[in-house]
Amino acid sequence: MKESILSEIQDIIICDMSKQPKFIDNKIYSDRTIWVAIQNYLSTISRLMVNKCLTESRVKTILAESSVSLETIIDVASSQHLRMVINYLNKCLSNYAIESVRLELYEVAHNFKLFSDLIDKDNL
Repeated sequence: MKESILSEIQDIIICDMSKQPKFIDNKIYSDRTIWVAIQNYLSTISRLMVNKCLTESRVKTILAESSVSLETIIDVASSQHLRMVINYLNKCLSNYAIESVRLELYEVAHNFKLFSDLIDKDNL
């Protein structure tokens, strides 16, 4: 039962990875690069969606791997695009955390909370 509920939240991230945001223009090379980096980022954070509480060191590893995608986005995006990408990714992360609580996937919610706390800690 819990596995089928977990697949619901995993389906949300799969949908986000396949549905290109409107601010991405496939005719522009830098936008295509940004879109691939967004997909890689979402793929990396999807590893937070498991039926167990991850250790801080495991979440730090996921954070470090997702940072590679963010660095690509920062290198390629204009300042206006960067704001849109950050807003989009923040919206995705927030949605995953909310959905995990709504679906009573408290281990997943814990993992996203730890991930967010580590991001906040790095930004201090």
